[in-house]
Amino acid sequence: MSKVDLMGCRVSYTELNVELGIPYSIECSVEEGSIGGSFGLIVEYANMAAGILSEMLGSEIRLEGPEGWEFIGRRFNLYKFPILSSSGRVGVLRVVEAGEYIVSIAGAFYKDSERTLEALVRAKGGETISYGENLSITFLDGRNQGEPYGQKPVKKAPIYAAEGVPNVNPDTWTLKVTGAVDYSREYNLRGLLEIATSESADPMHCVTGWSLTDKTWRGIPLNELLSEAGPRPRAKWLAAISVKGYSAVIPLNEALDSGMLVLYIDDTVLPKESGYPARLFLPRLYGWKHVKWVTELRVLETYMDGYWEALAYHERGLVLAEERFKVRNKVIKREGRLPGPGRPLKPSHIG
Repeated sequence: MSKVDLMGCRVSYTELNVELGIPYSIECSVEEGSIGGSFGLIVEYANMAAGILSEMLGSEIRLEGPEGWEFIGRRFNLYKFPILSSSGRVGVLRVVEAGEYIVSIAGAFYKDSERTLEALVRAKGGETISYGENLSITFLDGRNQGEPYGQKPVKKAPIYAAEGVPNVNPDTWTLKVTGAVDYSREYNLRGLLEIATSESADPMHCVTGWSLTDKTWRGIPLNELLSEAGPRPRAKWLAAISVKGYSAVIPLNEALDSGMLVLYIDDTVLPKESGYPARLFLPRLYGWKHVKWVTELRVLETYMDGYWEALAYHERGLVLAEERFKVRNKVIKREGRLPGPGRPLKPSHIG
């Protein structure tokens, strides 16, 4: 008898990801998800999710692979399965494992996939398509942690840019504060540079396992910018959006408490590849939340996925709790912490 037991799956539309081509987020939840070190069960979980999604969408899809694998933060195995239909590749499914448990199954359908998967049009109209029981957002407990686990200090950070490194004209660039606020605001670069006096020497932690140390970040507290706009009482989240459409979603209370709009690093205006003219810095959260080339701060009343959140990364991303990936496992949700320790479980066909 198979040990695989999926509770349910859902597909939802998120307008934040339209520009980068992955507007339909996938999530599947598991009852227990214990695999006992068996890579075969990981594939079985992925294929069961594909079967449920086929039934939900009324169109047969299948998986290949996995075509990619990473061992992240000395704990998580991440497997990437292309999703195929009769018309070709229509999306990606990601299975996350840690401590011999499936942590989550998540991914996205591509923008063009709605041509062949007609049910996605309903999701685009605001109807989330779902099957069975699906777990809600789960925050893990990081209160008893010491130093961040799985991190290695570095003096120079790799350059990541899901949307590519843009050319930004500083004379026309603006930062907008929009959404669930009493007063929308817009700032030009000159005005922001004049008030960029707050500093932080905290490290920046990347989800892949490095921590950038010995840097001074200078800018403006997000609390100052957002308070001028007046977030409405029901506002709970903040979407930070870059000039080319990359986005990340942040708990509003985290942004207000410790977030910063950064304009200088070590008394030097931000380098182009580091986010010029402005980026975010959130010392308690992993680096994919620190949106570079930011041009809009959109206050939200309800959660929606940003770019990496649609590809299985966690809604909050608290470093001390190791919230690298979404938690859609009933056992982990109940215990409020990750199983461990992790170990690499590499597919034999991947070199």
